[in-house]
Amino acid sequence: MRILYLSQYFPPENGATQVRSFEMASRLVKQGHEVTVIANVPNHPEGVIHPEFKNVWYKKDELEGIDVRYVKVAAFREKSFKKRIIFYLTYMFTAALAGLLACRKKYDCIYATSPPLFVGGAAVILKWAKKIPMYFEVRDPWPQAAVELGLVQSGMAIKMATLLEETCYRNAEKVVVVTETVRDMLLKRNVPPEKMIVIPNGATVESFYWTQEGRDQVRKNLGMEDSFIVLHAGNMGVAQDLHTILNAAKLMEDEPRYQFLMVGTGPVEKELRDRAKELKLKNLHFLGYKPRPEMPPIFSACDAAAVTSKALDVFKSMKPVKMYDSWACQVPVLLGMEGESKDLVQAVNGGVCYTPENPEDMVRAIREMDALGFETRKAMGEKLRQYVIDNYSRASQARVLEQVLLGRLP
Repeated sequence: MRILYLSQYFPPENGATQVRSFEMASRLVKQGHEVTVIANVPNHPEGVIHPEFKNVWYKKDELEGIDVRYVKVAAFREKSFKKRIIFYLTYMFTAALAGLLACRKKYDCIYATSPPLFVGGAAVILKWAKKIPMYFEVRDPWPQAAVELGLVQSGMAIKMATLLEETCYRNAEKVVVVTETVRDMLLKRNVPPEKMIVIPNGATVESFYWTQEGRDQVRKNLGMEDSFIVLHAGNMGVAQDLHTILNAAKLMEDEPRYQFLMVGTGPVEKELRDRAKELKLKNLHFLGYKPRPEMPPIFSACDAAAVTSKALDVFKSMKPVKMYDSWACQVPVLLGMEGESKDLVQAVNGGVCYTPENPEDMVRAIREMDALGFETRKAMGEKLRQYVIDNYSRASQARVLEQVLLGRLP
């Protein structure tokens, strides 16, 4: 089977979307299929195009057997609404153009992952032009998420985005969603139940694991051998509610045992760094961006991983990738989310929950996690890793996707 896979974000960029798309594509290749990915030239999250792609309009590459086509986009450091839309639209048009003019093989299907929603727009164009079936993946409900975050306020923009969203649903053979809550939301939007299938987020368990050596070395390097360490790893964006972590650190500043690590980058990183300086936080440390191969020792060094979001209804439908990465590394989570994530954490004893956007309650959750003791947390972590292996491995998810694309699932 030949698959044309549309994912605006893709390695060498790092992030949840990039990892999911790469893992799905690479495993489909290992399962004997040909996969061509159309992605934007790397620029995420800073909005600065990587130097080797600076003057590139179109570049063909290969990544672990995946035929990757990088296309030009208008990238911006500033993440205003207008510039975000230009960024997304340029990908939609350059991806569609590359699919029409450069990807001349006879493909069996198109697989498009969103958000951004405009990836679906490019897929619809290519479906009509190539006359092949299209499959549409919805990781987050968009434009609803953008509206609730205040990123989209124009009534006309919301109407146009909703029209594009519904066009994608109508044209898709199947709509792949990552949670049952998103499935229920789309049912209310009149997407037929037989058209939807849930393939959740998960972890790459082969490369994310706990290591005693890594734990000892990282804690020694940081001078935190005797500390209780809380980690936030991943994108630093508007949705993540990271100011609550800073405020919790401020509340615990007189207890040097508690230390906070911030790993990653994103649109609000500078704002967070400035705020941390303003609060004079000595117990919160920004480590910057780290490649995924360096993350298992960092996870192993920590006692709890913070998984956070703003207190908005749209986030009740989400189960972030970082939760599964943490569990794969045998680290329980401090969960500041409601909805499906909270239900799952409570069902599998995956950590301690606190009220989103409530630093006092986060402090309570940290103390509760600390009181469990290292040996209890380690035993929890071992069970959580096995749970991820059994239920949320990337390998099993890719096998399900293969069956969907082959038309073998109802």
